[in-house]
Amino acid sequence: MNQNNTNKPTVRNPEDGKVEQLRSAEIMVKSSKPHKNGTGKKAPKHRREGTVRSNQKKAFPLGTVLLLAITTLLLMMMVSNYVKINEYSHEVTELRSELQTLNKEKDKLSSELDQKNDYMTMEQYASSVLGMESDESADKVYIEVDEDDSIEVFEVEEDGTKGVIATVMSALTQNFIEAWNTLTDGE
Repeated sequence: MNQNNTNKPTVRNPEDGKVEQLRSAEIMVKSSKPHKNGTGKKAPKHRREGTVRSNQKKAFPLGTVLLLAITTLLLMMMVSNYVKINEYSHEVTELRSELQTLNKEKDKLSSELDQKNDYMTMEQYASSVLGMESDESADKVYIEVDEDDSIEVFEVEEDGTKGVIATVMSALTQNFIEAWNTLTDGE
């Protein structure tokens, strides 16, 4: 560009070699080669009007790729956690149903145990399976006691039961009396 005395920029036209002054608001683009359309302006190459194409290379979008990778990783972790929660929920459901089954079985066994510990059930079992007789159906044996024989009465404790020693002594005494009566009746 050349400048003359008026401080206005000038441009030399390459076709005819004349120097022209540019107006302040006007910029002229001159090419060293004439263009195919003959106007002296470059024709747009395969681009839409109003778009500007930059030849500058853009940097690789590392931040965007990193953000997508983190988002993908977080989504994968969420899906994995939902799968684990579903598995644990299924296991809890199975364990609860097993607990209900075991509670029912416990109640059934408890009722059977209560039934077996019942006096009437034991008496029926003893009479039907073991062939035992009840005290009421047994023959009563009366023993004659002479005046010389002595009878000892043991004190009954406050709760209505005999003491252990008294019970043992009573049983021994009764057995001794029965044995004595058997021996004396046999003579």
